[in-house]
Amino acid sequence: MLKIWYLHKSFTYLKVWMLLLFAGLQLHGQELITLRGAVINKETNKPIPYSSIGLIDHNIFTTSNSDGYFTFHIPQKHINDFIGISHVGYQKARYRIKDMVNKSTFYLTPKMVFLDEIIITDNPEKFAWQVVKQALERISEHYPTQAYVLEGYFRKTHKIDSSYVSFLDAAIKLFDMEFAINNKKKAPEAVLVEAVRKSYDLNNKPYRSWIDDISHESNWLARLLKRNDVRYQNGLLDKKNKYTLSGSILFNGELCYEIEVTKLPWRYTKATTGSLIKLVIGSKTYKIFRIVHEEMARENDFDLFGWGKQTNDTIFSAFRGGTKILEFKDIGGKLYLNYLRETHYVDDFSIQARKTAYSNVYSWELFINKVIENVDSDLRENMNFNNTRDNFKILDKPYDPDFWKSFNLVPFTAENKQAFKDLSVETEIEDQFKHISN
Repeated sequence: MLKIWYLHKSFTYLKVWMLLLFAGLQLHGQELITLRGAVINKETNKPIPYSSIGLIDHNIFTTSNSDGYFTFHIPQKHINDFIGISHVGYQKARYRIKDMVNKSTFYLTPKMVFLDEIIITDNPEKFAWQVVKQALERISEHYPTQAYVLEGYFRKTHKIDSSYVSFLDAAIKLFDMEFAINNKKKAPEAVLVEAVRKSYDLNNKPYRSWIDDISHESNWLARLLKRNDVRYQNGLLDKKNKYTLSGSILFNGELCYEIEVTKLPWRYTKATTGSLIKLVIGSKTYKIFRIVHEEMARENDFDLFGWGKQTNDTIFSAFRGGTKILEFKDIGGKLYLNYLRETHYVDDFSIQARKTAYSNVYSWELFINKVIENVDSDLRENMNFNNTRDNFKILDKPYDPDFWKSFNLVPFTAENKQAFKDLSVETEIEDQFKHISN
C-alpha cells in the first residue's frame, strides 16, 4: 500500500512515484558483488574519511565512513568494470572490480598545490568575493537544469550526555527539477521514502511528525535539504560577509580555491558569534565542490537559538555550536549532491541550578548512492510545481532486514555501534526495527 498525502493544492504525482518505484525495483533479483575495504592515505597510512567510491560510467556510488571504511554492493554483471575512488586533496584512484574482491586496502596519494600556481590580484579579499560571485552566477551552467532523481538514505541520531536515545534510517529517493533555477521561491525536492528502520523512542511521536509537508521547519529531512547552500544560495554573498582566499587544493582533478567566508550573526545575534564557511571552488570552472559551515555560540550564553525553547519552568534549550558539510559529485560535467551532514550541540540548561543539566548531540546525514539524470520530459510536463510547494510520500511496508543488508549504507563506526548498544538495553534494536511499522 502506498500512503499519499496531498499537501496544499491537489495535483498529479502518479508518474513521478511510478518512476521512483521502478527505479527501486531494478536491483531486485540480481546477484550482487560486495566490496569491502578501507581508503588509506598512501603517505601517512591513515584512513581517509568520507571518500567517494563509485562505479565509473554508471552513476552508482557510496561513501566511506569516518574511519575510511566502506561497503559497496554492485550487480555481478559489472565484475569487469572499474571503480573510482576520490577525495578532496588527493589524486583519483581507479581499480578493476574483479581485482578488488580480494583486497581490503585502497590507497589515495595526496596532491599538494600552492597559491603561486594560481594567478590572483593584489586584493585577495576582493578576489575571493569575486570568485564566490562568479560561482553563484554560473550555477545554471554547472548544476542540473533538467529533472533528475537521487537515491540514497537519511539518518538521524540523538545523543544525550554519553548515551544515544534515538536512531532512524530512511531509504529515500529525491526528485528535483528546479535546482539551478535562480528563484528563491523554487519548489522543494519531492521525496519518496522507500523503507524505514527506527528505534522505539522515535515511535512515541506520530510518524507524521517528520513526514508531513517537506518545507515545514519541523521536518528533519526538510530542514537538512533546505541547508543546501548551493541550491538555495543561503546568504553566501551577504554584504556583511568577510572573504578570505586561504589556500588551494586539488578536487575532482581540478585545482581549486579554498575560500573562507566569515558571516556575522544576523538572526540569532545574542546566541551566536557568527559562523565560518569554507568553500572549495574550481579555479577554472568556478564549480562549488564542497562547503563546510561551522557555527559557535557565545561562552556561557544561554539565549535561545532558533528552534531552542523553554521546555518547562526550569529548563532552557541552548544552542552550543554546529557543523555542516556539503559535497557534490561531478557526473557528465554537472554537479549532483554527494552527501550533506549536519551536527548540532544543544545544552538543556537548568535555570535554578544555573548550570547544564543535559548535553545533546543531534546528527542529520543524507548520503546519495545513485543519480538518474535527465528524467523524461513527459514526466515533468505532468507535474505542476507552481500549484504547490510540498510533496512527500512513504511506502507503507514492514521492516525487511534483507533490504538493508543489500543497501549501500556507509559502514557503521564505533559510534554507530555504541548507539545500537545504548538503544538495546531493554529490547534488541533489531526487534525494535521489526515491531515498528512505517
